Amino acid sequence: MKTTGIIYSVDLKNRIISLKRNERIIFFYLANNLMKKFKKYLYAGNLISFEYDKEINVKNLHSFHKILYIIEISVPGRYGKDVLYSKAETTNELALFLDSLDYLLFLDLEMSMPPFNQKEPFLSEVIQTGFFLVNKEGEILEKYNYYIRPTKNHFLSDRTKDFLGIDYKELKSIGVSYYKFYNKFKDLINKYHPAVVVFGKNDKLFLERSYITNNLPSLTFMTRFVNLNQLLKNYYELSDDPGLFNIYQKLCNVTVDIQKHDALEDAMVTYNVYKAFKEEVCSNKLLERVI
Repeated sequence: MKTTGIIYSVDLKNRIISLKRNERIIFFYLANNLMKKFKKYLYAGNLISFEYDKEINVKNLHSFHKILYIIEISVPGRYGKDVLYSKAETTNELALFLDSLDYLLFLDLEMSMPPFNQKEPFLSEVIQTGFFLVNKEGEILEKYNYYIRPTKNHFLSDRTKDFLGIDYKELKSIGVSYYKFYNKFKDLINKYHPAVVVFGKNDKLFLERSYITNNLPSLTFMTRFVNLNQLLKNYYELSDDPGLFNIYQKLCNVTVDIQKHDALEDAMVTYNVYKAFKEEVCSNKLLERVI
């Protein structure tokens, strides 16, 4: 449900604001991520518009509705209002950013994992990577799916074998050297200067660590990363990570029974989520919450 009104009171500690309606005070609760983002705008007397859950909850003897997302906050004045935050403006800026991206390289990495009972420090290495390049029109120009032989650890833990469905003997047989992946990835970055789209921060961190592990110059300085997970969290104002396959099913209206943990498949899923997300943002389907 949507409402607009003048903020009557603000309780930052308990993350509650109130609006006055016909001599009745109605309380609304903000999740922690919303309070962190908007507390600098929350003052009694400011005008606020938001969507809220009609379900009534109880906290600290107050009954309240939970705010789902903020639409606009402004300071009302004699000659209009001074807008402090606008979801529409934020969405338009995001749409312009997404539309400005030319070549996109979707990347996913799978790493070796320590045994369940590992006591000593363990060096995780990239053992599979899936990545492909698309142009602005969404055409796939180049696609790669490499299994990569570990450089330091010449074994795979049972945990890794169960997770990825491959043992060390097979990995050694079909895998390429890390240097082949590194050189191909570097060539694509140099030639197309793409935005590298990943889901979450781990792939970027693992990639940087892999350069160190293999004693190769870092490519981070020449790589422009786009964290799709963070864009989704910001747009939908989520407190928790949505999960790649969870958001894939909801945004793309598909059903996934089993996640295979395959790097190229995960990169393709990231691509499909990106396409659906961009379409929603750029078509100005404002505030249609899918999560």
